[in-house]
Amino acid sequence: PSLKRTTVSYPAIPPTHNHPMWMAWDFVVDVLLEKLTTLAPVGPNSPQAAAVLAEPLPFFDSQLQAFEVWLGMAQIDVTLSDAKIQPVQLPAVLHAILGARYRAQALRLVQVFFLLGDWAVDCGLKVGMGPYFVQLLGANQLHSHYLVTIWARILAFDPTFRNQVIKDSKLPFFGAMVHSGLTELRDTGSLTSLKTCTDSVMALFAISLLVDKHPQGQAVAARANIDAALLAFVVTSSTAPVPPLIVKWAIIAMAKLWGAAPATFLLDATLAAWRALQLQALSSPHPQIRAVAVCALRSTVSSLALAYLGADGVLPLRTSTEGMPPLASGRSRKRKEFLAAIPGLDEPEADLTRFFNERNVLANLLMDLLPAALFDSSSLVRHELVPLCLVVLLRFDDDLRFRGIIPHPHSVRDAFLSATATAATPRPGDRRSEAGDPVLLVAFTWHALFTLLADPFPKVVTKAVIVVRFLEYYAAALRDKLQVGGG
Repeated sequence: PSLKRTTVSYPAIPPTHNHPMWMAWDFVVDVLLEKLTTLAPVGPNSPQAAAVLAEPLPFFDSQLQAFEVWLGMAQIDVTLSDAKIQPVQLPAVLHAILGARYRAQALRLVQVFFLLGDWAVDCGLKVGMGPYFVQLLGANQLHSHYLVTIWARILAFDPTFRNQVIKDSKLPFFGAMVHSGLTELRDTGSLTSLKTCTDSVMALFAISLLVDKHPQGQAVAARANIDAALLAFVVTSSTAPVPPLIVKWAIIAMAKLWGAAPATFLLDATLAAWRALQLQALSSPHPQIRAVAVCALRSTVSSLALAYLGADGVLPLRTSTEGMPPLASGRSRKRKEFLAAIPGLDEPEADLTRFFNERNVLANLLMDLLPAALFDSSSLVRHELVPLCLVVLLRFDDDLRFRGIIPHPHSVRDAFLSATATAATPRPGDRRSEAGDPVLLVAFTWHALFTLLADPFPKVVTKAVIVVRFLEYYAAALRDKLQVGGG
């Protein structure tokens, strides 16, 4: 019963009697009535009537054509796209995607529409396109060129959609796109097709978002051998003409895939990745590639503490420089809370054999990489070198990690010069090994970090100061813990 009350809504429901879709509906009804009038002389059951009724109505054709005209105008007239008004044809485009007859054309138009900006992606998701795009992943490879770009835009706008992609086991779709580009590279020796290059970049970008700090996504990617494809792109780029943009995003995806979960991968794969990244950091002519190679090398250094570091690779997720108490304040409670933000850092390694193998190989690789990165002409590389120094010290400097000891810059320089002279003096009968000197690695890393404090680029200095301050607070907090525990 109405109870003599008028139903209202807030906010008010917009009027629908003047929606443009009614005009399209009236047009289709007129076409249908015209068809029915032509069937009067021949009868409804005749073959001629069956042929006429089999012809599709022009609703979707007209709506897709109108949407394509709107897209053309939006690309020419900037004010039209800046208005950020949802096209009236978008719901009809969604229904066109559901049918096989118009799916390719509709996906092509949605791909162009999503490239207009985040507001376009938002409009598409508001009409309910997201779940249908999830189901289309892997359903038909004929539309993969459109879907990979669409999903790259969706994940960039709303990364939470990755949960549905991984839950429905659709991540291998992007791995297949990467493997396709790698196959063409191996067969032809180069990537000359613009379509393949675009698909590879979009797939690598999507993978980097799907696996970033997502253990389940990292495990699915490992089972699909996506890590091997990423490493193959990086390795092949040194001998084949791979576009730099693909190399860059392959390294970024590798950093996201291996970050905080490198123990998932075999030791041989980890060491192969380190050598490939070192080669890119030393020999690539592109500063961005050298920078992301240093960043990826930092991400693949296995340590429990890395799971608690922020996106910049410097500060823990639950601490900040503002929250650190002064070293001389004696506020041990604050220091205890600070140490609790990175649990497990001051505990021994679970797999000592892997730890020693990684330390020895990494010591050899970094002795070539650190000098080159420290004096690299690009500030991007030096900026990424700062967090690499941090994770190397947190993982391999036993005095810092377990006893809270930070060396003085002068003593570091003297130790570095002494260790360098000792390493440079061969003994009779010694043979060169791939294993480096861990003591020299730690000394050189401290020397590089203190040198970056005087870098000419302000952002590098700021990051180096944050890292040194972080290490000082960690060392002070650990010493407080050891004193309370009696050693």
